[in-house]
Amino acid sequence: MPTPTYIALATITLSSTDTEIQFASIPNTYRDLVIVGNYQLSNAGVLTQKVNGVSGSVARQRAGGLVSLGPYTDYGADDNLGEWNSGDGWNSIIIHLMDYAVTGRQKTFLMRNSGLARVWMYMLNWTGTAAVTSYAIGTNQNFAVGTTFSMYGIVS
Repeated sequence: MPTPTYIALATITLSSTDTEIQFASIPNTYRDLVIVGNYQLSNAGVLTQKVNGVSGSVARQRAGGLVSLGPYTDYGADDNLGEWNSGDGWNSIIIHLMDYAVTGRQKTFLMRNSGLARVWMYMLNWTGTAAVTSYAIGTNQNFAVGTTFSMYGIVS
């Protein structure tokens, strides 16, 4: 079996605050996509996602933990990718979009998101059956200057 190769597709680094990071015109020539980010929020907030410019149509199972509260699990049907406090400092996120270019079936995403005092792991099911051509990560606050997100295409 060949070793997967990560091809850098785009990197976005904020020179001013913003509420959304968007990867548009995603080529359909890779097996999977991986998004890697390092970010900080201006105030306590929630991360969300949009697939092909649309919120919703996502079922999720979340497991994680807060240092002060211990383990945590839940499920839902929303675009929530985790709640963060402004005191959490810089956070790291990795999102794996599997078979994103395949049409006619729903998509599965895996996400790991960690900060100073919390960690989240998500299994997400996007119920749309179109190929993923754009993907955005947003917040109800601001991403700090220096926030960086990179997208990679995986070939095998």
